[in-house]
Amino acid sequence: SVAGSANALKARGFLALYSNNSGVLLAETLSDVICLELGRVQKPTAYQQLAVARNHRFPSALLEMCFICNVEEYQWSIKEGNYKKSADAITNGVLEYYRIGEKYLEY
Repeated sequence: SVAGSANALKARGFLALYSNNSGVLLAETLSDVICLELGRVQKPTAYQQLAVARNHRFPSALLEMCFICNVEEYQWSIKEGNYKKSADAITNGVLEYYRIGEKYLEY
């Protein structure tokens, strides 16, 4: 959300949020991969007490793909092919998260 007094044109880019420490690496990895693949402006990954991303047994993150209060961002969101590109980037981010996690596992 953006305050009514804020300039909506400044609200742009991608934002990954997490609600507990287990989600930090997931949110940061997803943010890096998604922004690189989609050419999105990368906002700093941030902590926020979110009902959808807390009290989970597994790492979780909330992904803000764009800010539809900004006309340009809204146009990006509805451009043909961007849903598929976004889904592919999220998938690649999750795969990268697991690749990074492998180095912490003992075999």
